[in-house]
Amino acid sequence: MRESLAPTRPITYLLAALLGAAVLTAVVIYFYGLESLLPGLVGGFVASLGAFMLALSWERERELREGEGERERELEQFTRREAALNERRRTELQRRLSTVRVELEKNFESLQSLKGLAVDPGAPGFVALHPQLLDGAWTANASQLSELVEEYELIADLATTYDRIEELQWRLRYRTEHHTKELDAMTAPLVTELREEVRNLLIRVGEQIEEPAVRSDAVQRHLELMIRQLISAFEHPGGS
Repeated sequence: MRESLAPTRPITYLLAALLGAAVLTAVVIYFYGLESLLPGLVGGFVASLGAFMLALSWERERELREGEGERERELEQFTRREAALNERRRTELQRRLSTVRVELEKNFESLQSLKGLAVDPGAPGFVALHPQLLDGAWTANASQLSELVEEYELIADLATTYDRIEELQWRLRYRTEHHTKELDAMTAPLVTELREEVRNLLIRVGEQIEEPAVRSDAVQRHLELMIRQLISAFEHPGGS
């Protein structure tokens, strides 16, 4: 029984308060006239309206401060996320390029061993040449490096050099299988050019490992866009 009556008590109190206010208003008008009621009524209304507007202004200011604080926290979160992502990509770039550099160093040593390649097909004697020319590290990392390295020219030059190394491998295999020196005249200049290319690439790859320049991908651009939107919202909090 008490539980069924409990929800009606606030309504009962409200109706009683309204009835009491109406009775008191009628008594004031009866004994003192309407002229004595209006100034107090108007004054009370103005005071209540002013208090309401002040409270509304404070609430609006509080919401703005909370919104600015939330945007600042989100901005810091996205900035940290972008920095962490960039650092991971820098580390990955360094790791992948380091394996390629080791391979290039071995290839350079092998190219050095080919300095004595005969350029005269008529020279007596035949020496089989089997230098260790590697391409496994580049093959395994080329695709990922093309997405990581900002310097497109470096990736293009690496790809070109490795294609030429593959061509040199074919010529040397042909030379050994056919026991001939007929391609030596064309192979010697290729070896000389490759030595210079690999020497130059070792320098450039080393620079990238020391100071990696990471290419911006779709994820990073998305993060940057969201950060710009947060900054714009922070600078123009009243905008729609």
